[in-house]
Amino acid sequence: MEPLVAGTPYFIVPVRSNNGGGFLSYEANETCYAVQQPIDDSASQAVIFKHDKSEDGDWLAASKDLNIKFEDISGCDDSSSSVLQVANYDEATGQHFVTAGGVEGKPGCGTIENWFRIEKVDGEYSYKLVYCPSVCDLVNVPCRGVGVFGHGAFLRLALSDDSPLLVRFHKEKSCGFKMF
Repeated sequence: MEPLVAGTPYFIVPVRSNNGGGFLSYEANETCYAVQQPIDDSASQAVIFKHDKSEDGDWLAASKDLNIKFEDISGCDDSSSSVLQVANYDEATGQHFVTAGGVEGKPGCGTIENWFRIEKVDGEYSYKLVYCPSVCDLVNVPCRGVGVFGHGAFLRLALSDDSPLLVRFHKEKSCGFKMF
């Protein structure tokens, strides 16, 4: 697999078939959630990665802090930021959901909820998204994978200790997926 390039649109899709489709934005209860399409090969939205250190160049290294943002958040209110973040704990579900509305760049304690990592998993093309920011030395954040919470048509991305979603990446122009 080619190295990922900062600023380039990619689709994130599950490694396993029959495990749902790509990611998109979806507004519910005035929150812009990052969700997974429930059906393989469903239309999805591209994301763009940006790392925390410009001296690293354009290549994205595994296990480094990065922002993830939707290229377009057409599923949500236009005033929302497209940068993904870990939302506050939802007592009703017992989950920390991944939502849009984060801050791009500005690594530090004030933006700790906006930083994710890409971790290599067994297999040549298997990766997982992980919330494990190191942009703030004052806070020790327990590392957690990003998985899926829910069933049916509303599969929200959420932090998961035991079931991270295994994914791969496709450049926007090099795959058969469609954007809205």
